[in-house]
Amino acid sequence: MQRKENSEYFEKINRLKILISSHELSPYQGSECSVGWNIITRLGKYHDIIVIYAKTNQLGTSDYEEQITEYIIKNGEIPGVKFIPIQQHKIAKYISKINKAISRDKSIGFPGIYYFCYNLWQKKAYKISKRIISNDRIEIIHHLTSVTFREPGYLWKLNLPFIWGPTGGFKASKLSLSYIKRDKIYSIIYEYLRYISNRLLYLYSKRISKAISKASLIYLFSREDIFYFKDKKRIKPMIDTGCIVNDRKTIKIRNNSNLFSILWCGRLVSSKAPDLFLEILNSLGEINQSINVKIIGDGYLKNKLIKYAKMKGLNNIEWISSVEHNKIFEYMQISDVLVHTSYREAASAVILESLSMGLPVICHDIAGMAIAINESCGIKIPLKNYNKSKQGFINAIKYLIENRDVLNRLKIGAIERARELSWEEKAKTIAEDYIRIKYESNANK
Repeated sequence: MQRKENSEYFEKINRLKILISSHELSPYQGSECSVGWNIITRLGKYHDIIVIYAKTNQLGTSDYEEQITEYIIKNGEIPGVKFIPIQQHKIAKYISKINKAISRDKSIGFPGIYYFCYNLWQKKAYKISKRIISNDRIEIIHHLTSVTFREPGYLWKLNLPFIWGPTGGFKASKLSLSYIKRDKIYSIIYEYLRYISNRLLYLYSKRISKAISKASLIYLFSREDIFYFKDKKRIKPMIDTGCIVNDRKTIKIRNNSNLFSILWCGRLVSSKAPDLFLEILNSLGEINQSINVKIIGDGYLKNKLIKYAKMKGLNNIEWISSVEHNKIFEYMQISDVLVHTSYREAASAVILESLSMGLPVICHDIAGMAIAINESCGIKIPLKNYNKSKQGFINAIKYLIENRDVLNRLKIGAIERARELSWEEKAKTIAEDYIRIKYESNANK
């Protein structure tokens, strides 16, 4: 079906009734909460949406139902969207507390333990979904989040067209040891266990295999996964986050070659490679005198990184541990480039947020970042080995410092790319795919 830009297109077509599973969902939080919220609330413009979501996070410290209720009281009902909260399994809270206590990763803890609890919630969601389908004329089911391929849930078992994604990670790529050998043995073991477990899951998990075979459409956020899937008719590239476009955003054009501002934003953990970033800065030598750097984030590597920066005399760094989310946009507005050294990521919300603020991005040429960033809005560095990455980032930074006309062109291009990757465009694409899949399903009956 060809893309219809005319808004009357949807008005001429009956609204479909869609059941969406979005495990963590909130108008006030980032990450997967934000992915679900921004897509679902925009889909209500085109179709009638019933969304099942977790009442709280696994620890019970964030009450998503309360947050959604508070938002609706302040802003009114979301047209076309009905929210159905589902309690976490009663043992999830206790398991999650143990997981947080024994893991260095304070976001979800050990993935295997987190996904065990998530699976318990999905089983409850499946039972409730069967009741919803028996009472409502559901036409399509969409497993939206969590975005991980490890856990497709159980809704694919229902006898309705099934959509999965955005998701990714099917094609487990083995990371060069050079990226992690500087870290503790824990990280090296973790990285290889991750690679092996992902590979085994994809090859031998019957549930993942059945979900793939049942899916009418799979949205993939990783370029590697897109290349890997043979059935191209049932897949479509779609990064797992989007931009909120500010049409009134003005680009700050700089012609002063004596000033260059770099922003680095993320958790200070090995997969984000903040140590690589500091080595890049150190290798820039005297150029650092004309650079100011802001590092926003916290994590178990922070003390080690600060110690390294002091030892190398990197006095041009401002360390910002925690900041309100809106404040990050202010830092983006006064920066010249976002340097994103992460080697393990889908698309990263900070990349899309940077584009929306007219901030070009230098990042690795992998996964969703390879899809989100193109030559109009940034520079991508091949992920080969640590030293090649380091030199690639150094060359890119020097190039933009020396070529302000290119930097200014990338700033304008970032805004244009943000429009292409906006939540609005993403929701419209999904809404159109619902219609196409419904028609194809009817034709095959």
